[in-house]
Amino acid sequence: MRRGLLDKAEGLRNCSDPRSAYKPLVGPLAGYYRLIYSRYRAVYSIKEDELASGDVLVTIWIQFIAVGKRKERDKNDIYKIAEKMVKFGLIELAVVTTTSSDSHPGLGSKTVS
Repeated sequence: MRRGLLDKAEGLRNCSDPRSAYKPLVGPLAGYYRLIYSRYRAVYSIKEDELASGDVLVTIWIQFIAVGKRKERDKNDIYKIAEKMVKFGLIELAVVTTTSSDSHPGLGSKTVS
Protein backbone atom coordinates (compact mmCIF):
# COMPACT_ATOMS: atom_id res chain seq x y z
CA MET A 1 0.00 0.00 0.00
CA ARG A 2 2.70 2.48 0.99
CA ARG A 3 4.82 1.83 -2.11
CA GLY A 4 1.79 2.23 -4.40
CA LEU A 5 0.87 5.62 -2.91
CA LEU A 6 4.48 6.81 -3.05
CA ASP A 7 4.77 5.74 -6.71
CA LYS A 8 1.64 7.76 -7.53
CA ALA A 9 3.04 10.76 -5.63
CA GLU A 10 6.28 10.48 -7.59
CA GLY A 11 4.20 10.47 -10.79
CA LEU A 12 3.02 14.01 -10.02
CA ARG A 13 6.52 15.24 -10.78
CA ASN A 14 6.23 14.14 -14.40
CA CYS A 15 2.69 15.26 -15.20
CA SER A 16 2.05 18.43 -17.21
CA ASP A 17 -0.31 19.97 -14.62
CA PRO A 18 -0.50 18.41 -11.15
CA ARG A 19 -3.63 20.43 -10.40
CA SER A 20 -5.61 18.33 -12.86
CA ALA A 21 -3.89 14.98 -12.24
CA TYR A 22 -6.17 13.89 -9.41
CA LYS A 23 -9.56 14.86 -8.06
CA PRO A 24 -9.76 18.00 -5.89
CA LEU A 25 -11.60 17.53 -2.60
CA VAL A 26 -14.57 19.66 -1.55
CA GLY A 27 -16.14 20.89 1.68
CA PRO A 28 -13.86 21.12 4.71
CA LEU A 29 -11.03 19.59 2.65
CA ALA A 30 -11.32 22.05 -0.25
CA GLY A 31 -7.87 22.97 -1.54
CA TYR A 32 -6.56 19.44 -1.04
CA TYR A 33 -6.40 16.66 -3.63
CA ARG A 34 -6.59 12.90 -3.32
CA LEU A 35 -4.37 10.08 -4.48
CA ILE A 36 -5.98 6.66 -4.81
CA TYR A 37 -4.28 3.29 -4.61
CA SER A 38 -6.67 0.37 -4.29
CA ARG A 39 -9.02 1.24 -1.40
CA TYR A 40 -6.49 3.57 0.21
CA ARG A 41 -6.48 7.35 -0.05
CA ALA A 42 -3.82 9.96 0.57
CA VAL A 43 -4.65 13.65 0.87
CA TYR A 44 -2.17 16.20 -0.53
CA SER A 45 -1.89 19.89 -1.41
CA ILE A 46 -0.27 21.93 -4.19
CA LYS A 47 1.29 25.34 -3.64
CA GLU A 48 1.46 27.95 -6.41
CA ASP A 49 3.56 31.10 -6.76
CA GLU A 50 3.24 33.69 -9.52
CA LEU A 51 6.58 34.71 -10.98
CA ALA A 52 7.42 38.27 -12.07
CA SER A 53 7.11 37.10 -15.69
CA GLY A 54 3.46 36.19 -15.07
CA ASP A 55 4.10 32.44 -15.24
CA VAL A 56 2.90 30.31 -12.36
CA LEU A 57 5.43 28.22 -10.44
CA VAL A 58 3.64 25.13 -9.17
CA THR A 59 5.37 23.48 -6.23
CA ILE A 60 4.24 19.94 -5.69
CA TRP A 61 4.26 19.73 -1.94
CA ILE A 62 3.04 16.33 -0.94
CA GLN A 63 1.79 16.66 2.58
CA PHE A 64 0.20 13.38 3.50
CA ILE A 65 -2.20 14.64 6.12
CA ALA A 66 -4.15 11.40 6.25
CA VAL A 67 -3.74 7.98 4.70
CA GLY A 68 -6.19 5.16 5.13
CA LYS A 69 -9.06 3.16 3.70
CA ARG A 70 -12.15 4.70 2.19
CA LYS A 71 -15.06 3.35 4.26
CA GLU A 72 -18.13 5.27 3.20
CA ARG A 73 -20.59 5.93 6.04
CA ASP A 74 -18.11 4.60 8.61
CA LYS A 75 -16.64 6.70 11.41
CA ASN A 76 -13.19 5.43 10.40
CA ASP A 77 -13.53 6.66 6.80
CA ILE A 78 -10.31 8.47 5.88
CA TYR A 79 -12.15 11.59 4.74
CA LYS A 80 -14.10 11.81 8.00
CA ILE A 81 -10.84 11.52 9.93
CA ALA A 82 -9.20 14.24 7.80
CA GLU A 83 -12.22 16.54 8.28
CA LYS A 84 -11.96 16.09 12.07
CA MET A 85 -8.25 16.94 11.87
CA VAL A 86 -9.11 20.21 10.09
CA LYS A 87 -11.96 20.94 12.52
CA PHE A 88 -9.72 20.54 15.57
CA GLY A 89 -6.83 22.48 14.04
CA LEU A 90 -4.51 19.48 13.78
CA ILE A 91 -3.83 20.35 10.13
CA GLU A 92 -4.07 23.72 8.43
CA LEU A 93 -6.71 24.52 5.89
CA ALA A 94 -5.23 24.19 2.43
CA VAL A 95 -4.50 27.40 0.58
CA VAL A 96 -4.21 26.83 -3.14
CA THR A 97 -2.47 30.11 -4.01
CA THR A 98 0.43 31.32 -1.87
CA THR A 99 2.67 34.36 -1.88
CA SER A 100 6.17 34.14 -3.31
CA SER A 101 7.65 34.40 0.18
CA ASP A 102 6.23 30.99 1.12
CA SER A 103 8.55 28.06 0.62
CA HIS A 104 7.93 24.45 1.39
CA PRO A 105 9.96 21.30 0.88
CA GLY A 106 8.52 19.09 -1.79
CA LEU A 107 9.11 16.77 -4.66
CA GLY A 108 9.97 19.64 -6.96
CA SER A 109 8.72 22.69 -8.78
CA LYS A 110 7.36 23.21 -12.25
CA THR A 111 6.49 26.34 -14.24
CA VAL A 112 3.06 26.26 -15.87
CA SER A 113 2.11 28.95 -18.39
